[in-house]
Amino acid sequence: MGGTHDSHGEYHHGQMEITKHKEMFGGFVKMTEWGIVLTAMLLALLTFGFAMGYGWWVGMFGWVLIGVGAGALLKMGPTWWATLIGSTVFMVIGGAVVSGVLAFL
Repeated sequence: MGGTHDSHGEYHHGQMEITKHKEMFGGFVKMTEWGIVLTAMLLALLTFGFAMGYGWWVGMFGWVLIGVGAGALLKMGPTWWATLIGSTVFMVIGGAVVSGVLAFL
């Protein structure tokens, strides 16, 4: 209480190291972009495929269209493209299997 003041906690404007803060905020923004785009893609898939009754393949077209458009406009990088291609291939295979099974019923 009234003793010497430690200069460790003093703030000097413009002299604080904020590299880690900038990296964290950049990661937060990137994660938010991914979340918003993936939500829009999923909503398009489900809306076209089920709510509007156009079918799975039209919904997949909306999925890919939104994914490619967002990836190009937001410059999302190679991880985005790998995720988009992998998820699209997975859902095309799933759609083909389901369509094949339904054809026999």
